[in-house]
Amino acid sequence: MERIVCLLILIIFNATAQDEFIFWAELSNKNLILFHQNETISMAMTKSKKKNLEYACELVYTPSDLKSLVRNDFGMIDEDKMTKLDKFNFLNAHKNDLIDCFFNAKIDVKDFVKSEQASAQSETYVRILPLRFIVEFHDNSAFVYYLK
Repeated sequence: MERIVCLLILIIFNATAQDEFIFWAELSNKNLILFHQNETISMAMTKSKKKNLEYACELVYTPSDLKSLVRNDFGMIDEDKMTKLDKFNFLNAHKNDLIDCFFNAKIDVKDFVKSEQASAQSETYVRILPLRFIVEFHDNSAFVYYLK
């Protein structure tokens, strides 16, 4: 019985994507004033079959990142010992930087203008469609890559 449970845990562990994340965002403004902004990062539950990596950006570590990242015996950042939750927390701390990374990805824009006599109101909705990415940790910064 224990063997079956261990085997199931191993299969589930290998079936989930260890390094893949999904990012999407929504921005809305009325009369050129931002009134809604939402960036979301989630952990991917499945692995991509074919990984064609494309460079997106570089995230420079902050002093708080340098304190919290896992290090090896030589004091270097050890990506192999980092859990997916450690990577997820790092990415959540850098959500605003990720918008700049993915701004040239697939974007959906809708713009509405209502005009009545001498007044006009404008509403714009911008969505960054969900995309998969990975992050690689190095000594001074982390590199983000699209999965295409």
